[in-house]
Amino acid sequence: MTRHAEAQEVMAGKDFVKNYRNWKAWQDGEIAEDWPLIGMIHLDNMLHSDGDAHTRIRGLVAKAFTPRRVELLRPAIEELTENLLDQMERGNGAADLRSALAVPLPMGVICRLFGIPDEDRPTIQRLVSSVFSTVAPVEEVLATQATVTEYFTDLVQRRRATPGEDLTSALIQARDEGDQLSDRELIDSLWLFMAAGFETTVGVFTNAVKALLTHPDQLGLLRDGAVPWSAAVEETLRWDTSVAILPFRYPVRDVELGGRLLKRGDPVLVSFASANRDCAQHGAQAHVFDITREQKRHVAFGHGPHFCLGAPLARLELGVALPALFRRFGDLDLAVDPAELTPVPSIFTNAPERLPVRWNPDEDRLVPSSVRGATSAARRGGGE
Repeated sequence: MTRHAEAQEVMAGKDFVKNYRNWKAWQDGEIAEDWPLIGMIHLDNMLHSDGDAHTRIRGLVAKAFTPRRVELLRPAIEELTENLLDQMERGNGAADLRSALAVPLPMGVICRLFGIPDEDRPTIQRLVSSVFSTVAPVEEVLATQATVTEYFTDLVQRRRATPGEDLTSALIQARDEGDQLSDRELIDSLWLFMAAGFETTVGVFTNAVKALLTHPDQLGLLRDGAVPWSAAVEETLRWDTSVAILPFRYPVRDVELGGRLLKRGDPVLVSFASANRDCAQHGAQAHVFDITREQKRHVAFGHGPHFCLGAPLARLELGVALPALFRRFGDLDLAVDPAELTPVPSIFTNAPERLPVRWNPDEDRLVPSSVRGATSAARRGGGE
């Protein structure tokens, strides 16, 4: 589904469901265990469940991601952002922005929320990159599945032995005391939060920086204060969202939609990227990056019962990191021609593999790190 109206109808949760067991080809035994994309659908978590099961699993963590709860993370996100910018500033005028800031910021936040040790982060990043890849060989796909199960089984054992104030410990408690999760749901839910909790934000951040650096007039509006940074975040989510498509949804009955008859159990892909540039929803200039446009509802975070639980957190991270980056590096520029940027090898995620940037290392930064920290603290306390 490539248009906004049909995409919303599919995601509304009425005639279409997410659980892979509704896929007719799955029911008929046509999907082999070594199917290259099996790691994207053969899961039991809130993203791949419906009805009461979805409500039960989502309810266990939903309170941690309300806008009010998420806002309490702002000081930690600001501190982590400034620390990463400090490290980047020591890079002699050049860096890959993806690895320097776009990856470690959301990964640091989600790992802190779920109590993932710092030394485990490279493993998480490697697994997520592998599962989203659509060029990985079958051997890697199967190895990734096995490693995911092994890693999170081990993490659960560690957290059971030494529980903390993290969401992993809370989910384990729900499993052990309230029997609200099966072992499979526990493992698959932890994996979902790691996979969705940072990779999507990584893509939006890199896409936003790329868009602003290639649209200097738009960046100028932000720097002048004529347009709020939240507008740049929303326009990037619409114009160049990081999740292009996701598999699958399945009609629970024969449905006519978009001029086509969809049979019960047919797999349906929703193209978020295409729907977000639908002229019927976003006007004749939907293909243009314009942070001043009157925003209408986009589907970057989905729609209906599976609307992304992490949307407030992603918006907060982007709303902190983007202005902080451009405040610190007023002369930031792409280090390569935009046409040379290589996309990640995935039909699911949409972002460059690397985002080389440069700046003048001899230019005095506008605000020293110590002053930034004091200013941030004063702002949180109601100061100027």
